[in-house]
Amino acid sequence: MGTVSTQFYNCGGLIGYAPFGTIANSYSTGAVSCPKLNNSSGGFVGNSQSATFTNNFTASPINRSVSGYLGSFAGQDYSPVYDTNYFDVALTQSNTCAFASAGACTGVNVGLNQPNYFKNNTSNGPLSSWDFTNIWSPNSSYPNFRI
Repeated sequence: MGTVSTQFYNCGGLIGYAPFGTIANSYSTGAVSCPKLNNSSGGFVGNSQSATFTNNFTASPINRSVSGYLGSFAGQDYSPVYDTNYFDVALTQSNTCAFASAGACTGVNVGLNQPNYFKNNTSNGPLSSWDFTNIWSPNSSYPNFRI
């Protein structure tokens, strides 16, 4: 939880640029503010190419005052695979998952109707597929790693 800010082109709440690989069971909540014009900004990933995203979520507010490729989950995306990813519509201020893939993930908390959707919860998607026995611990805020 903090603010992600960069003068470069790919800016995301967790990942700036994901050209390949698999990112699973992760989340971002820090604010994303990338002032460079024509950048790629997303609540979770700024720019994704052929990466696979599975069971992730973002509750990262995005500064939308600059032009570029903006998406609640992903900024610019070319041919990623999205599988069971979520974003908080109220916090990201958009109902668009990714700049080029509008229906690739699920928006929750529309109109602030579920402000605690990801908090202290193990049954809402994507949290229902996370390991809360060995890896994650529910929390009054967002999930924590078990120590």
